[in-house]
Amino acid sequence: EKTGAFELVVSDDIEYFTKEKISQFDAIILNNNCSDRKERNLFRDVLINKKDKFGEKYQNLNSEQRDQLAADLEDNLLEFVHGGKGLMVLHGAINMLNNSERMSKMIGGSFAYHPKFQEITLKLVDPEHPMVKAFDGKEVVYKDEPYILNKAYSDFNFQPLLEMDTDKLVKIKDSVKELPRYMAWIKKHGEGRVFYTAPGHSETTYERADFLQFYLDGLQYTLGDLKCDDTPLKKQ
Repeated sequence: EKTGAFELVVSDDIEYFTKEKISQFDAIILNNNCSDRKERNLFRDVLINKKDKFGEKYQNLNSEQRDQLAADLEDNLLEFVHGGKGLMVLHGAINMLNNSERMSKMIGGSFAYHPKFQEITLKLVDPEHPMVKAFDGKEVVYKDEPYILNKAYSDFNFQPLLEMDTDKLVKIKDSVKELPRYMAWIKKHGEGRVFYTAPGHSETTYERADFLQFYLDGLQYTLGDLKCDDTPLKKQ
């Protein structure tokens, strides 16, 4: 934001996903906004929570109206990106609407589970790709919850950027190694652009210059300001 290249608005209010308000923006950053495990639908979580500071105004809605509003807000987000805008998804935000097949296809996967917090090694899929310039051609070693993804993930409908070395993980299911485990990627969705990055559970990640540059480059990609190859892996 200091560069003046964009203006940042920070909010927890789901009203920003109404058609009127969401249209004001060029890109949305979903920053670790995880849904409750029972619903796996963040919009529903807010709408049914009487103690939520933003949910109070919706308490006059009946169950059917809440369901419809939650569905409308999801539609607005999907249409926002498909119509040409940007979406940046950080770490746990991938399970914001984790039961939605449409969200899974737009982001590139859904949250399945994670083993314990541990040291992770990431390989640069293509060290020459502009989106990984922040890592200076080197492997990335950090501590995090190593996310294992499912649903649309196996379609590989994205340009992978970082791949996890599963041989170095501890307490991991053998089935995890049946597929490559990409931890960050970019992809088109309709006319829009999506950047997902799994690193980001620990606050130390956001204190590292390389990750901060990586996030900034990802945001620039979603805004359409960083032109680079986002051809889906499955089409190569």
